[in-house]
Amino acid sequence: MAKSISIDQREAPKKAATSPYRLPDTVIPIAYRLTIEPDLEKLTYNGAVEIDLDVRVPTKKVVVNALDLKIVGASLGKAPATTSLDNKKERLTVTADKPLQTGAATLVVRFAGVISETLRGFYRN
Repeated sequence: MAKSISIDQREAPKKAATSPYRLPDTVIPIAYRLTIEPDLEKLTYNGAVEIDLDVRVPTKKVVVNALDLKIVGASLGKAPATTSLDNKKERLTVTADKPLQTGAATLVVRFAGVISETLRGFYRN
């Protein structure tokens, strides 16, 4: 049974730190809608997240935190987008064909993963 979770993030960071692990501050996530469908027999899951964005600078790329996922598909706005996952930095970069303009936009990512035995990501108790 899938369960939706909604998180609203109104306080956006003013400036990203210089650390390579900090996300760029050109696109700020505002709200998340997350759906996860676990398969407890296989210890796997499928999921999707819709992220409402505040695009502060026109850009083709949106960077979000992610780790140990198989990306099934993504879109920026209503257009399909390509993805690149960097497990070392725990980041997913989603790239559109055309730049997003400043203002509101939506990122959708569909993914799959393994329910973890460690205390990272989606894990067993």
